[in-house]
Amino acid sequence: MIKDYFINEIENALEKAVNDNKLGAMTEYTRGTLKVERPKNLDFGDYAVNVSQLARFAKIAPPQIANAILEYIEKDDNEYTVIGGFINFKAGKKILSNLVEEIFKAEKEFGKPENVETEKIILEYVSANPTGPFHIGHGRWAAMGSVLANLLKFYGHEVYQEFYINDAGSQIQKLGNSLAIRIRQELGEDVDFPSDEVERKNYYPGDYLIPVAKEYLKNHKGLPDDIQELCDFAKEYEEKVQRDLLDKFKVHFDNFYSELFLHKSGKVEECVNKLKASGKIYQKDGADWFKSSDYGDDQDRVIKKADGSNTYLTADIAYHIDKLERGFDRMINIWGADHHGYVARVKASIEALGYDPNKLEVLLGQLVNLVIDGNEVRMGKRKNMVTLEDLIDEVGVDATRFWMSMRNIDTTLDFDI
Repeated sequence: MIKDYFINEIENALEKAVNDNKLGAMTEYTRGTLKVERPKNLDFGDYAVNVSQLARFAKIAPPQIANAILEYIEKDDNEYTVIGGFINFKAGKKILSNLVEEIFKAEKEFGKPENVETEKIILEYVSANPTGPFHIGHGRWAAMGSVLANLLKFYGHEVYQEFYINDAGSQIQKLGNSLAIRIRQELGEDVDFPSDEVERKNYYPGDYLIPVAKEYLKNHKGLPDDIQELCDFAKEYEEKVQRDLLDKFKVHFDNFYSELFLHKSGKVEECVNKLKASGKIYQKDGADWFKSSDYGDDQDRVIKKADGSNTYLTADIAYHIDKLERGFDRMINIWGADHHGYVARVKASIEALGYDPNKLEVLLGQLVNLVIDGNEVRMGKRKNMVTLEDLIDEVGVDATRFWMSMRNIDTTLDFDI
């Protein structure tokens, strides 16, 4: 309210000054050009507007412009000052008391905008692999996504929150193989993960799989004949751990969408066939390549490898087309900054399949550095780690949600316990 009041007063006064030929060569003004900001020195005021950009039209110095505008403002008990090209504003008691009355009158509807063109939005966030507990980076996406969903709903949008489960691919095989080693250890075998760094990357040697092994052995005497049984058991166990923590963290999804289901449903192959039929696929070195460079990507992309397996992009294409076919007006994804180059290829696939790529909006966020006693703590599934659950247990749900949401999403966050 105060911010809107201030800019409205400035623009009304500016228009009057223009009409009275008080702003040099300036003959007209388009509303919405000036922006309100917070002064770096709060002693200057609650808000400020920089009118320097008008100097190229008025052909006079910014302080002259600011003072000319100030002459046309009804100040009441508000305080206005000019410093250089800035008009600074301090709210008086009248506007503040009016604001308090408005808050009490509107209650939970206070601040809700009017005449918003509402949309049906699917908001996808977190979407971690079900291969281990959440690290604190996942916590930032969870908090940010939850807050964004609440804000969009407040504006009147229909918001559908979805978690995309990355449960297809080599990472699930790694999970099963890792659980097998933990089970053998529980059975008393002298066995450990490979010491070679290259080989070790094929496993998840974190201690978090020890309780999973114990749980498995409650109903089984030893290793199964088929490793897939361990893959499925570990995946289901970790999915439940993740969902329970999300509930604890006050993050609630409308749907958990399985990548494995996407493959089994035939939607992935259907998208590939559509791209082929439209001439958007060509073969090179035995692989299928998507002509994504035709749609703004910096190069073409493989969607089916020479061995016949799909790339991650293939499933992602099908997943986003599925979202559009479900009737959403807008898709918002929260991804890590390391996915920056991925945005163009997904948008390219959407356009190639006949949809509007602008319906996809991707928020790229920086990660979180956890600081304990002045030292940054590394995180990762391949070693012992501080998890999101550890952090929540240490500082509480509300404090964690607030801290994760208090900085711009494209800024690296230092979470100092």
